[in-house]
Amino acid sequence: MANWVHIIDRIEHDLDVEQIIPGHGPPGGSLELSDQREYLDFLFSRTRACFEDGLSEEEAVATIDLGQWGTWPESERKAMNIAQLYQTFEATPTAS
Repeated sequence: MANWVHIIDRIEHDLDVEQIIPGHGPPGGSLELSDQREYLDFLFSRTRACFEDGLSEEEAVATIDLGQWGTWPESERKAMNIAQLYQTFEATPTAS
């Protein structure tokens, strides 16, 4: 999950791509890629805030409202994405 932002950066800045055929979801272009990045940034920041506030994964899933992204296909993957982010945050030491 955390690497997807870096992948989007690479696609946007290093590759000359007009259309993207994802493994999930419909084909798209730069607008859809930008939307995906916005979603990932949103979910990352909201999940990080929940993690830092001491919420459990389950509490984070219940707390985070996907808003406009809740209508996207496979929005039920929210719990899995939050779990992956929690694993990333737990494995990354914070500066004291």
